[in-house]
Amino acid sequence: MASEQYEPLTMEEAEDFISCADWRSAKSVEKVAPHQYVVQKRGQRRDDFTEEEFWRFNALIQAEGRWEIWTPPEGFYDSGNRRPQKNRYLYVSKYAYWFTMPFGAVPMLNREHVSVQETTPTREVVPEP
Repeated sequence: MASEQYEPLTMEEAEDFISCADWRSAKSVEKVAPHQYVVQKRGQRRDDFTEEEFWRFNALIQAEGRWEIWTPPEGFYDSGNRRPQKNRYLYVSKYAYWFTMPFGAVPMLNREHVSVQETTPTREVVPEP
């Protein structure tokens, strides 16, 4: 599913999605890159949001988010491969939201409290391509 197939959520709908989603802590990297996430496997039924809401929230991120480059911090899956990643980030209240699909497998929405970047900046804003 591509986010282009969906109308973006309105900001009011996005706030409802955010409050209903069961955000999980990314425990494996919480000391170096604390954030939370939700996943949406194709056809998966969830109690907290629908598959359409997931993709519409992603469409909102893609439509309204700003481009930033994130440089993985020391110790992030300590593979030694810390290539910067360019992504869109949408700021809602005290969180930044972004979409990833690690290894092309499971679509994932992520969020990070803005205090993380205030304390340990790992992202920088870049111009629109």
